[in-house]
Amino acid sequence: MNKQTMERSLFLFLLISSMVFPLFLLPIETKALTPVFSAIETPSIERTWDDVSLLYPDQYLNNTMVIEEVDNIHTAAPDLIDVDIIGQSYEGRDILSIRITNEDAARQKAKTLLVAHHHGREMVTVNHAIFFIQWLVNSYGEDTQLTEYVDTQEIYVIPTMNPDALDYIFNNSDYWLRKNLRPYDDDGDGLFDEDTYDDENGDGHITQYEVWEKGSGGRNTYLYAYYEGIDDDGDGQVNEDWVGHTDLNRNYDANWGIEPSASLDSMSQAFAGTAPFSEPETRAFRDFAQDHRFGMAYSLHTGTNATFFVTGFSGNWIEGQLYSQMWNDYEEFLPEGFNYYLDYSAKENAEARPAILSGGWDEYMYHELDCLAPITFEIYHNASAESEELYYLHEENSTHYIMAFNGIYEYFSPDTDYIEDLWLELIPAYEYLLEQTPRISLSFSGGSVSGTSVSATMMTTCLSPRIETVEAIKIQLDDGTLLDSTEPVDADTTYNAPITLQFTSLDVNASIRIRVGNEFSGYAQFEISFRETTFIEPVLVGVVTIAIIAVVIVLVFVLKKR
Repeated sequence: MNKQTMERSLFLFLLISSMVFPLFLLPIETKALTPVFSAIETPSIERTWDDVSLLYPDQYLNNTMVIEEVDNIHTAAPDLIDVDIIGQSYEGRDILSIRITNEDAARQKAKTLLVAHHHGREMVTVNHAIFFIQWLVNSYGEDTQLTEYVDTQEIYVIPTMNPDALDYIFNNSDYWLRKNLRPYDDDGDGLFDEDTYDDENGDGHITQYEVWEKGSGGRNTYLYAYYEGIDDDGDGQVNEDWVGHTDLNRNYDANWGIEPSASLDSMSQAFAGTAPFSEPETRAFRDFAQDHRFGMAYSLHTGTNATFFVTGFSGNWIEGQLYSQMWNDYEEFLPEGFNYYLDYSAKENAEARPAILSGGWDEYMYHELDCLAPITFEIYHNASAESEELYYLHEENSTHYIMAFNGIYEYFSPDTDYIEDLWLELIPAYEYLLEQTPRISLSFSGGSVSGTSVSATMMTTCLSPRIETVEAIKIQLDDGTLLDSTEPVDADTTYNAPITLQFTSLDVNASIRIRVGNEFSGYAQFEISFRETTFIEPVLVGVVTIAIIAVVIVLVFVLKKR
């Protein structure tokens, strides 16, 4: 190819390219529908109430006083408080459930639970339940974090599971009563509860006597206990038919009736009842709890200071990693003197628990209702009641000895002067309960529409630092129709997942309301609308085609010149 031919070829190529190049710059418009996901938010309720004062501060409550306290708080903040009767006790007293939430947000939210007073003598747990409700109402609109919890959670409180025993102790100062008040003929004489313990010596205390067998090397064996009393019914026996029947915290249908943590002896303080859920109080809770899903819950008790987690038959924590993390959290904020008198840590105490709590509330919540962290929170123990003055040698011989205990008053519930101080010390533990409830945060990105199908990427964050969402995250229509789902989300984790929502029909001129979440995390509500998006694209195929034609023309021109 000579120089002249090359120049002509170059000129021809530039000429054709100058015609093609503008075609590359000419935009081609493509229109497509894009989904827009908009969160449906409910604002906080405008606070219109002053701080609520308790009607009966610094004193223990009977069941009537509990109802009055609840009604007083409900009247002050009706938009936050909902009161329900979930059942009745054996003697017909109402068992209340109080829900604290932003009632303007009608969607189902993440749920948490605090239940108090399975055991009659643990009266201060009732006060804590009332304090908890008051604290949430008085903090709403004042404390940003607590307001957010109330806006995004349904917080359930059962102030007393055992209202019959509450009233009996209030009226009779029977600080030993642990069980419910179903009458029972323990001695088979046709009479009920006619020979219970008595203050025989008139010192104002019912003395408990523990019988021990002496062993070699100081390894003594506890045998049984009995109480001070007289032969009330004249049958020659003492204290053979007590008031009190079933330990409600051994009556749940989970590993029921297994010794040593439960007993089938009706005289035992840990009597499991005649069958699982034989008692109206536990049946009321069962029917209530089956309608809800709780990721975390507290059952308040007294008698020691500990956070008891669910254990397996081996005695190990059943959720080892989770419970270890939570225990470390508790260690950070429980009061420094929480176990001062006991001289051991709450963790050691928790791990010393029997392998399972047969028929226990926490066993039932975990195994039957999938609650990952049902915690038995033991909030009070007066170890000073075990001093030599109150716990002393009563009698002994060469093979056995008997210890007498006079410290039942204030053993399970403190002096009234300390009721509120105990609450203030443990507020961080109640904040922790709310913090760990597995709520979710959601956002969407990208997205396209194809026929009646909508696709996007969904980002789900589990806001609980410790507890996962338990179940898959579901995308549903308002009527519950399942559109798609993603994997459960781990605690304190964000999970990105593609979703495809297949509708039976799609009206792009209307919006679609969906809910996202599950029974544990609650549901967030979104509205899907559609907008037409214009995409500007170069016609690449046309450019390539014209370029190829230009090259062919040049080659033909060159070959003809040869």
